[in-house]
Amino acid sequence: MSRAAQGIARFHSTGDTAAAAAAIAADRGDAALTMVFASAAHDLKQLGSELAARGVRRVIGASTGRIISAQGFEP
Repeated sequence: MSRAAQGIARFHSTGDTAAAAAAIAADRGDAALTMVFASAAHDLKQLGSELAARGVRRVIGASTGRIISAQGFEP
């Protein structure tokens, strides 16, 4: 297995979109793909632009209207 496919890095970020993008970009290492699950409070188009400005190019994003935690969906 190649080094790039050996693990999944997890991160958690709160704050505005620029702060979230900075945290994601800082923690992603040399990942070939970044998957983002964001709250509905984040504008995914703006988050994508912020990530691209930080060199993160291959991104898949999804959002939800509810919080997803270790206990599942929360109200």
